[in-house]
Amino acid sequence: MLNFKAASFDLKPLIQEVNNDENGVADIDQFVDTMSYVLAEFGRQISALKDKKTAEDYRVCLTDCFRAMRNCCGVNKVMQHRFGTDMEILNLVRKLMEAVREQCSGMEREQTLAVGVQFLGNATMGNDSMPSQENIWNVFQHQLKPWLVMGSEKLTNHTCFLINNCLLTQTRMFPDFFESTNNVEVLLTVVRMCVAHNMDFGMYMLEVLSSRLMGWERKLSGHSDPPRSHPPAHKSNLIYLCEVVSNGRAIFDKLPDKDAHSDERLCELTKHLEILSRATAFDVFDRMSDQTDFLTCAISLLKKVHEWGKSGNNMLSRLDKASKGAALDVDQRHPGYLLRRDLVRIIGNMSFRNKENQDLVRTVGGIPLILEQAVIDDRNPFITQWTEMAVRNLCEGNLENVKVIKDLKIQGIANPTELLNRFGVTVDVDGERVVVRSAKPSPSPSKAILGRKPSV
Repeated sequence: MLNFKAASFDLKPLIQEVNNDENGVADIDQFVDTMSYVLAEFGRQISALKDKKTAEDYRVCLTDCFRAMRNCCGVNKVMQHRFGTDMEILNLVRKLMEAVREQCSGMEREQTLAVGVQFLGNATMGNDSMPSQENIWNVFQHQLKPWLVMGSEKLTNHTCFLINNCLLTQTRMFPDFFESTNNVEVLLTVVRMCVAHNMDFGMYMLEVLSSRLMGWERKLSGHSDPPRSHPPAHKSNLIYLCEVVSNGRAIFDKLPDKDAHSDERLCELTKHLEILSRATAFDVFDRMSDQTDFLTCAISLLKKVHEWGKSGNNMLSRLDKASKGAALDVDQRHPGYLLRRDLVRIIGNMSFRNKENQDLVRTVGGIPLILEQAVIDDRNPFITQWTEMAVRNLCEGNLENVKVIKDLKIQGIANPTELLNRFGVTVDVDGERVVVRSAKPSPSPSKAILGRKPSV
């Protein structure tokens, strides 16, 4: 029988190897065989989850297995294919994740399921993962809705990421996809969760799905061209907008002004960017990926906006109502409203499975810039979500970009004080680690005068 605690200890060096090797592991066959054996042992000893003495060791070891497989699939396409086409392993994973969902509870259950879903999401990434996408959808389609509604934001977002990957290149699913009541329920659940909780990947997934539905609807109606009552924008018009924005980049220098909303030309250009942030998400326009001059312009503009926002308290500065008070108003008339979010969307969309554009963003220093946008900002709702997706698109199939991120060093804590202090914690950097501690209460002036110790 498998000793779960000992096995979990033995897995640590393997996970470390996965993290350090750019291909995941040196010996793929040995890794897959090891994981297959361990998962099979978990299946044979699944009753251990019902025993309080062994349940936690079982769950921790299983989580470590999922973590190792997740990390390997994140960097190795061969591993994606091996795990995504091994039906025995996929069915074992489904059985084990169902057992965890039914037998465990709380944060422990959330952790194990979230890592398991991340493994499945990584196994379905990329154009050449179509067999994996189809297999994983078929095996796990009835688990998707329970994962979405379990109440864990992290698990819900990872599930949306998985659904998005499966739908992204699975054009074969349409139109038969909607003949399944379960599939329709899954998508309706995503819509409900987006409305209620502003989910990260949910918003992006629905946008991608709407793009797919445009082509599917045309096929169903028998039209080779879109209906004349709803003609789409011609790509040449969008190229014209790209050129207008690029040629008018000097006008954006007026953005920090409070009365920038009165500049009609500036407002017009920001509206062009909003349109292009949507157009670059659609395959019918080739994601505008050939407009590299415009991509360079978008990166340059994002750098300017980011620096302007950091230079002082102006209309481009980050605004977080949670830390600065809900009474603060956001001027939605200002052309800077949503601008950083739209620029991140454009950069991420144009980098989608396009090696040339991915490399371009890296060579002009755009990757650290994109990462710096992952902050809550009420002037740019959902910017953290679009930043996550942009990073994913920049790293997919591009080991050079992955290396840039892996080589980044911790410089300190961003915005560490106001909101954290309100919740009684402080955050410090200790070497390569981020350390969270309880904040020590400060004596009030009255107590200091009286010489009494502050209450704890």
